[in-house]
Amino acid sequence: MKSIKYLAMFLLAGMLPFTLTSCLGSDDDNPIKKIDRAYYRQMSGNYTGTLQYILKKDGQSEVQTITADSVLKVLGIPASAFVKDIKNEDIKNAIAAQPSPVVTAGYLIYTASSEGIGYFVDPKVIEFKNVTVGETTHNYKINFYIPSDGRVSGDGTLTAINIYPATLLEDDVVKEQMIVTNIDITDNTTLYIECKK
Repeated sequence: MKSIKYLAMFLLAGMLPFTLTSCLGSDDDNPIKKIDRAYYRQMSGNYTGTLQYILKKDGQSEVQTITADSVLKVLGIPASAFVKDIKNEDIKNAIAAQPSPVVTAGYLIYTASSEGIGYFVDPKVIEFKNVTVGETTHNYKINFYIPSDGRVSGDGTLTAINIYPATLLEDDVVKEQMIVTNIDITDNTTLYIECKK
């Protein structure tokens, strides 16, 4: 009788991993995979609007393009917006005098309904090449804190994006870190871009 009891426990223990793997291997509950491609098409288009530093409007006009293949581009943000939190005044002023960079980002919709679309934004590094600071010339890059985020209104006519300039690199070496972790994100470090179709 004792051996039957142990055999039954052994069989139950042996079946447990198969039961768990059949539940854990299911992708049916992944909401990202359920997002219909129609939402990407709904988001795509050209938008225009303004850059805001949460509480302060810059007044600069931006053009934002969202494509159905998960690429987002923003034109017209002044270089000064990306360096406003840099402590080294010489570097800040030299980069601020540069032409506006193009911000390119990938995006991924994480929620979609008739009320709107929410998406994660992955801004790519922006570069400022051959910038003269004092008597030397350097190449500067600004990395962004990710994930950034965005929303599109339910009717698809309004989009808003938050991006966070996080790290300044000088000749591919970290020079300053404006944001290290999410607790460093404040109203001052956020670039809020709101645009209409």
